[in-house]
Amino acid sequence: MMAEAASGRVTVREALRLANFVLREAQVETPRLDAEVLLAHHLGITRSRLLARLDFALDLETEDGYHALVERRSLHEPVAYIIGYKEFYGLKIEVDRRVPIPRPETEILVEVGLASARRGKSPVVEVGTGSGAVAVALAVNLSQAEIYATDLSPAALEVAEENCRRHNLLDRIFLLEGDLWEPLPEPVALVVANLPYLSRHELEEAPPEVAKYEPRQAFDGGLNGLDHYRRLFAQAPSHLLPRADICLEVGASQAQAINGIAREQFPQAKVAVIKDLAGLDRVVFITT
Repeated sequence: MMAEAASGRVTVREALRLANFVLREAQVETPRLDAEVLLAHHLGITRSRLLARLDFALDLETEDGYHALVERRSLHEPVAYIIGYKEFYGLKIEVDRRVPIPRPETEILVEVGLASARRGKSPVVEVGTGSGAVAVALAVNLSQAEIYATDLSPAALEVAEENCRRHNLLDRIFLLEGDLWEPLPEPVALVVANLPYLSRHELEEAPPEVAKYEPRQAFDGGLNGLDHYRRLFAQAPSHLLPRADICLEVGASQAQAINGIAREQFPQAKVAVIKDLAGLDRVVFITT
């Protein structure tokens, strides 16, 4: 795929320069990074190895294949869908358009869930698992834990099953199809959830990567973004053990509202809010 630069052959440096220009013109947010990630993926090497070989030439077939990937990105298809995976909590998580792409800020939800599980909170459920990223990250870091993972979408559960298989977790993560708590076979002591929490206005303003490519149902939280959390808490009492922990990823302006929703069902609940690296409210932690 690569050889010493020859007359008329495009080098890695030149291919990246052109891709960067195309993506910048398309108003892609991180054009240089995306150009490098796509070419490294196409060549089957790491970015660091790619950048150490800037003067190597690409053969015509490789060049054409790379141009096709860049064209997809110029249309704002997310890089994760183009290459077929996303790094999350140090793990490779397979993704495609059946599931939303795991975000770095969701790793905070994993951290909070892990801390609770290590205090002995069990059984554990992830409600709305999507790709299975959170459930997989929890299971990998809790060597004995068995985790329920629910989702309304059978297509999403197919992706989650592949990720459980990739990480040898099919014997410890139990994938259940159904709405919120519905498929749970028993009450649980720990809930983690990253439910759809964008308001309709936020959805209308979403970047094309989200609006055009990711599944809308994974983001649509209703008029003010709180619909799914209201339903989660309305149904919660019959599905929780006493003194259960609930860990929820939320929108930056939603923590106070979710605190109020939680206390409608659990008036004596203890509630804490954990901020992300940008200083924004990210996880609401509730002990019922």
